[in-house]
Amino acid sequence: MHQRIKDLHGEDKPRERLMNNGVKSLTNSELLAIILRTGTKEKSALALSSELLKTLGGLKGLAMADGSELKKISGIGDSKACQLMASFELARRYDCSKIKSDLKFTSPEDVFNYVHKELKFEDREHFLVIGLNTKNNIIGRHVVSVGTLNQTLVHPREVFNWAIKKSAASVVLAHNHPSGHVEPSREDVLLTERMVEAGKIVGIKVVDHIIVGNNEYYSLKANDRM
Repeated sequence: MHQRIKDLHGEDKPRERLMNNGVKSLTNSELLAIILRTGTKEKSALALSSELLKTLGGLKGLAMADGSELKKISGIGDSKACQLMASFELARRYDCSKIKSDLKFTSPEDVFNYVHKELKFEDREHFLVIGLNTKNNIIGRHVVSVGTLNQTLVHPREVFNWAIKKSAASVVLAHNHPSGHVEPSREDVLLTERMVEAGKIVGIKVVDHIIVGNNEYYSLKANDRM
């Protein structure tokens, strides 16, 4: 039988330790236990948190899990699944809110740093268009399409309609590979060629196409693939 949190000494309880010693003093399991609040008759919130992390492969796996995956863990129902998903979604939105709107793109790495926080936990392909002004400062970004695990369907019209509305001088394309591998597929290269040609017709240059993996990226421009 797992020891219940309420049976711990006051200084050992996660919430008391957080208030007395600060949030950084807690382990991942203890932080999750605070979010979950309660366990089950068989498992404490702390034991349930440890099981979640072990079963789903740590924080990254937990952050990517959907409701059905979470509820496969004994003790996780709709309420706790919603608490977990909402917590990680808030963290993702906070990450995105820190992105500077006046960022200037000078290299493919700038693009990677800009979109990585938004895409790193996605388990489906997301295709983004990023609009730039004449000084290469960002004027906005738009999710054009959300696809499957390994494919997303994009039409040039969807990319350039948005770019024209934003009065973009040029655009950067970006999409993620949920597999983590950043080597472009034949379809990626052909799509880029279509976008470049469409951009010429409407007078909006496609500066680059960045493929985002786990902690790396691939620039089609830098690798002479466009």
